[in-house]
Amino acid sequence: MSVIFSDYEARVKALNPSKSFIVQAPAGSGKTELLTQRILSLLAVVEKPEEIIAITFTNKAAGEMRERLLRQLRQASEQLEPPELDHEKQTRELARAALEQDSRFTWNLLRQPERIRLQTIDSFCASLVRQTPLSAGVGGALTVEEFPKELYQLAVGRILERLEDDADPLSMNVQSVLEHLHNNISRLEELLVDLLSRREQWLRWFRKLPCDMERIRESLSESFERTISEEMLTLCSFLENSDYRLIQPCLQSAHPYLTQVDQELANNVSQLPYQLPEAKFSDLVHWHTLAQCLLTGEGSWRKRLTKSQGFPRAIKEIKQSLEEWLQNQPVEHAETLKKIAKLPLQPNFEESSWKVLEALLQLLKSASDELKGVFRDQARVDFSEVSQRALLTLSDESVAEEDNLLDLRHVLVDEFQDTSHGQFELLETLTKGWDSQSGKTIFLVGDPMQSIYRFRQAEVSLFRRVQQIGVGQLHPESLVLKQNFRSQSGIVDWVNQKFSVIFPALENPDIGAIGYSQSESHHQLLEGNAVEVHLLDKEKLSAEAELVAQLIYKTIQKHGVGHSIGILIRNRNHLQKILPHLRASGVQFKAVEIEPLAKRQIIDDLLHLTRAAIHSGDRGAWLAVLRAPWCGLTLADLTALFGQDLHSTIPHLLHQALNVELSSDGTQRLQNFLKAWAPVDPQLQQFGLRVAIESLWLRLQGPKLLREERDLLDAESFFRLLGELDQKKWLLPDRFDEAMQGLYSQTQNAEAQIEVMTMHKAKGLQFDTVILPGLDRIAKSEGASLLRWQEQSFNDGTSSLLLAPIQESGQEQHPLYSYLQSLESQKANLESARLLYVAVTRAKKYLQILGSVNFDNADQPKAPNAGSLLWRLWPHLQEEVLFDDQTKNQSYAEKALDQRDLLLRIPQSALKNEVSSQVNSKPNDLGDEETDRFEDTAATSMMGTASWIRREIGVQIHQTLEQISEDGLENWSVEKQKGIQKKWLWALGQKGIPNKLIPAALNQLQSIIEISLGSEHGRWVLGQHRLEKNEYELIVDSGKGFKRYIIDRTFVDEHDQCWIIDYKSSEPMDSEDLNSFFSRMEQRYKSQLSGYINLFNLSEPGRRHRCGLFFPMLGCFHEIVIQ
Repeated sequence: MSVIFSDYEARVKALNPSKSFIVQAPAGSGKTELLTQRILSLLAVVEKPEEIIAITFTNKAAGEMRERLLRQLRQASEQLEPPELDHEKQTRELARAALEQDSRFTWNLLRQPERIRLQTIDSFCASLVRQTPLSAGVGGALTVEEFPKELYQLAVGRILERLEDDADPLSMNVQSVLEHLHNNISRLEELLVDLLSRREQWLRWFRKLPCDMERIRESLSESFERTISEEMLTLCSFLENSDYRLIQPCLQSAHPYLTQVDQELANNVSQLPYQLPEAKFSDLVHWHTLAQCLLTGEGSWRKRLTKSQGFPRAIKEIKQSLEEWLQNQPVEHAETLKKIAKLPLQPNFEESSWKVLEALLQLLKSASDELKGVFRDQARVDFSEVSQRALLTLSDESVAEEDNLLDLRHVLVDEFQDTSHGQFELLETLTKGWDSQSGKTIFLVGDPMQSIYRFRQAEVSLFRRVQQIGVGQLHPESLVLKQNFRSQSGIVDWVNQKFSVIFPALENPDIGAIGYSQSESHHQLLEGNAVEVHLLDKEKLSAEAELVAQLIYKTIQKHGVGHSIGILIRNRNHLQKILPHLRASGVQFKAVEIEPLAKRQIIDDLLHLTRAAIHSGDRGAWLAVLRAPWCGLTLADLTALFGQDLHSTIPHLLHQALNVELSSDGTQRLQNFLKAWAPVDPQLQQFGLRVAIESLWLRLQGPKLLREERDLLDAESFFRLLGELDQKKWLLPDRFDEAMQGLYSQTQNAEAQIEVMTMHKAKGLQFDTVILPGLDRIAKSEGASLLRWQEQSFNDGTSSLLLAPIQESGQEQHPLYSYLQSLESQKANLESARLLYVAVTRAKKYLQILGSVNFDNADQPKAPNAGSLLWRLWPHLQEEVLFDDQTKNQSYAEKALDQRDLLLRIPQSALKNEVSSQVNSKPNDLGDEETDRFEDTAATSMMGTASWIRREIGVQIHQTLEQISEDGLENWSVEKQKGIQKKWLWALGQKGIPNKLIPAALNQLQSIIEISLGSEHGRWVLGQHRLEKNEYELIVDSGKGFKRYIIDRTFVDEHDQCWIIDYKSSEPMDSEDLNSFFSRMEQRYKSQLSGYINLFNLSEPGRRHRCGLFFPMLGCFHEIVIQ
């Protein structure tokens, strides 16, 4: 029997350091302070602070908790006046007790705060993997990718490549799924990538499946039949015999009239039993019949019964009695009946569906294996992989001693309602063997009503599971907090009133149906309306933006500048009208991860600039650069320059510009641009992306063209990104879109009174006034999934799995797939109610809700879009609704775009005295000093526009030398030389090198390879040796992140000396002798090779290491002696 404690009693009990608890803490209940108090109470009894670990889900939360703990410890140590509030006094006493223990055991926490272990779940997993790489199955250092889509694509690419190998058993499986999708390979790729990103969800049950496919098929059919029976049992529990004895005679009375409109339904009605249908599969057809008679096409209870449903005036009284019953039925029961109505009458898979499902299961297993191979080859992983490897680590019993986990006795988890199955499994493994007698405890805090991260695999049912059955052998006591210390009573009362009916009346944690828990307000009612709902006319497009600005103005006017305002939206695109209007109105605000960096004009221009710099064949990027503000050529000049030749690259055509007649303005602009562009290639090779692009932007007077202050902040963010890409060696243009993910435009108003963010981002925050615009907008629906699954929990405590493959292209969905999809939709709808709860409970004093609706001819509002957050509130809105007639009836003119603003350009005055007089000056003409600095591009046999060609030649040289050494010198035949020439031809063409220049490039490549193979040094470098490696990759933890190094070739010679060799496609400048050239190269690259030597000495301390440079264009090797 559960005991209900008062809020005060629950908080006191939670501080007992010898017991485990799971605490349900609604919005504003002070859970962060409770966690702080719990840690302090534990610090007062443990022998070492390392016995405690607190796990959060964000770095921000971990940082805030650490700061709060240290602040309490500092204040307790300074003997300050005792605080006035009771809960603050209690925290101070706990902090003093912790300091006494600190002094007793000489922890010195205030000087060594890192001994208090506060970590995110991701950092905890990463630390386990990093400290115990062998147990985690890791061969070296790993980089965790925040946006790992590219890794999934590589894995899927490997899978699809196997389609061509008829001898590969997987080929048939890929073919089966591909045929199911009508050979749409791009769709298959997209769907597989999606499944790999969510593999934490399906790998758990994947490992539990029987090995034999027939057993899997039998198990799935049994699960299907049992699921349907349990759903019918739910219906039986609410549809009592007394209800059915009303329904069945009514429908039988309608039978004669039904025969005139729907003979098939009439036949089914005649077959309805006199007693309530049972919860067994054979009675499913009767439940189908009841659903067809009682539900609308959308799946809600019928409000009216008409002649077309078999209820004419002749049976008016019977019709009214059944209508009255329907009006009193809860929505949840209609949902259940609707789901059952979509289920097939046979639980078995059709042969075609089973064939696809069987192929999919094999495909997923192989895709998961291929992904592990990608992780290994790339030395990059995603967070899910880190979590899985951490679990592997914890499963190794020897790890506890290695990782200091033997000390661990107390685990605290914040935001437990957002735990995933994988994270829960980690917690189970971490606390394996713990029980109530061991003195070890868990303390889990969260609020299932605020579980809103299903897209991150959060599973709210785990919270209820722990409340009911615990974790392993630990059975934490369940506590529920009630007091709300955040919001005034007007808001708390409103939330209680609305959400007690918005949240489901019947709980079903498996689908996220969580009941509402009432809160009690600690604060008094404030003057004015606590909550106001503003309904706007949807046809007035700018009305909402105008109203938001008005509400901000009135709020600041009434409450002053210290009154915080939060504008919270469901999706970022809901701000398309609002943010421009606020800026135009002069409203200063801080936007928190709202506007993606890639959508900013300044970034679009810089992206084109970067793409053009690294890929001469990107015609679109080059045209955008020449049209952009820093050059500003008119369309007429661009047409004159490039309109006659649509095949040559833009850089090539620019060097014929002397023969093209341009406007005088265009001539001057092009001269200025070419001079600024000249150093780009040498700077790219010497200094990398960031230096090259940022200095080019400065030479093009980019800062002078910025329209607003945040443009400069965004440009700085972009240049930082280029610096990161330099370290990762990401030089491919198609990687930029991926790299830009997760980056947002910044604002300088760090302490702004007004903040704009998504509802998800606002979790854990609070504002004096909260404005919620766009509640009539609906969220983007979930796309199709290649496979649907659901782990069903049954009434006897057991569970089983349901699976269904996607429908064949152009065909109807399989009923089981539809059923599982309806469960996902139901989960999404239930989560949207929780999201709305999170949004409204951010308000401390006032809440403003905005939504746009259509109005009928009587000027009455129509119901909003189904599925919107306003739709959730709609049936329960009353006196708080405001109709702003001025706003509703007023139309707001859209600001017209001034045609003169269509092309922003550098003014003519800025061009004066900035350029040379020659349009056709070589883009890489450098001064003597710069020529020496950028030697790699200064003196070769291909000058002028060939600097970008040289880079591509260098790439081909490296790849060819690698292939020669891999195949063996003795195997480098004439046939292979012809084959490699075809590869060169294709590769150079793909890089946009003009056809007329390709023969010269091919001749140079052939010459370089012949020189390398014909020289004694070249044959020694490329010859067969022990322990030889090409493109050898080293990944090093620098303390500030992981750095990656690529060594062109390394091997051990006959004297057991390890050689480290880098290839350099450089040659002496004019009048420079070979010794001077080697001296210059040694000066440049000695520190780099010295670093390589140090790394090799660490891994092989007993072997001598030597290094040097090989110059393929000379056929010479030069050793660099490292002392």
